[in-house]
Amino acid sequence: MEKEKLEKILEKHVKWLNNELDGERANLSGANLSGATINEADLRGATINEADLRGANLSAADLSRANLRGTNLSGANLSEANLRGAYLNEAYLGGANLEEANLSQSVGLLSSVKFISENFESTSEGILAYKVFNGVRKAPQSWQIVEGSVIEESVNSNRSELCGCGINVATLDWVKQKYNGNIWKVLIKWEWLAGVVVSYNTDGQIRCEKVQLIEIIGG
Repeated sequence: MEKEKLEKILEKHVKWLNNELDGERANLSGANLSGATINEADLRGATINEADLRGANLSAADLSRANLRGTNLSGANLSEANLRGAYLNEAYLGGANLEEANLSQSVGLLSSVKFISENFESTSEGILAYKVFNGVRKAPQSWQIVEGSVIEESVNSNRSELCGCGINVATLDWVKQKYNGNIWKVLIKWEWLAGVVVSYNTDGQIRCEKVQLIEIIGG
């Protein structure tokens, strides 16, 4: 895609995000952006180092080796996109659709170890997280939701999918913002960490195979 055309699309997208009348959501579905430097696009007559592509449609786009450093891609549709070898350092993928996206050899993807260490409290026994039951989906009947109970569930190991089967837990701030109701503190024991999946596009939640219920801390 020609640089001038891309810049016009990004300029209109920024206006769309700002609810301006002549704004238009960026539709780059299937576009060839291989090797493009999106983070240096001239959007408003000045060089913007961190492009804002929130909610943009980039499904099936060729973004191989593209420079997406610092780009805000939250809520963007990147399903089936080719991100092979793309530079994603400091890019924000929270809530983005990465279903069937090719992330092979991409640089700067979210590190599970770093995310857990920076966002969750650790104890001698394991990692502490938080959960609300029956918030969106009804808890399985096999789960005993009482203090000290250990619950298990098959976990979707695909890090490209934000939502998937498993025991979904999160940071305390995330749970408070999303749900009302009793908030449970849960423990992921060190030996259970192999069953933890952190999506590349997480906005605060992770999913687990096994956790222990500690106590209700509030609602």
